[in-house]
Amino acid sequence: MINRTIKILSLIIILNFLLSACENADTKVTHNQVNENPTKSEVAMDHQKNQDQAIRNFMLQLEDNIVKVDSKGFKGMLDQHGVYSITYFEDGRDPNVVLHLYGNEIRDDLVLANSTKTGIGVSPMVASNAELENMPVHSNEWLKNLSFNVDWHINDENLIQSKLDDIIKLCEKMVLMNNEYIPQVFQLKDNIFVFTKSNVSPEPYYSFTGRWVIFEKIDNEYKLRAIMEFQ
Repeated sequence: MINRTIKILSLIIILNFLLSACENADTKVTHNQVNENPTKSEVAMDHQKNQDQAIRNFMLQLEDNIVKVDSKGFKGMLDQHGVYSITYFEDGRDPNVVLHLYGNEIRDDLVLANSTKTGIGVSPMVASNAELENMPVHSNEWLKNLSFNVDWHINDENLIQSKLDDIIKLCEKMVLMNNEYIPQVFQLKDNIFVFTKSNVSPEPYYSFTGRWVIFEKIDNEYKLRAIMEFQ
């Protein structure tokens, strides 16, 4: 009788041990499954990181084409809508110049000009590769509601000229987010992105100068829309 009781107790202990092991295994599987399924927030963060890096790569490629005076590479960063050259003189010493060019009109020396107007001679961005590789990309709800209210896809120099003051004011508004003279990118409404290294000096005399690049994300690619110089 005693032996039988001992055997029964032994079986109960073994069964409890096996049940406990199974529960632990189930817990580990569930825990691993949770870890393998990222949250929406994590997915969004990964997407933003990938986009930010793609933007930095785009600007590094643009800078490389400019430094090498690689007109073919530069043209490859445009699409069928072409690019605007905008020169703005804050002191009014010269007329502001708005010029539109298609890819086949880009000169080999990267001077943006046609038979009647001379725009920007595209030059390096006054930023090192290290700065471009680590530059901030600003993206928030306030910025994503900002727009130049311009259709960059059409060739209408007069329209852009008429909106030039509004374009400058919007650029100033962006820069005043931090007013740091560093390379940085702002993400605006409708997949429009703006690169600049510029700041505002209100005193003792107002000054707002710098280089700007406007580009657009289309089907996971970035295409130039405008290069601007404020002098």
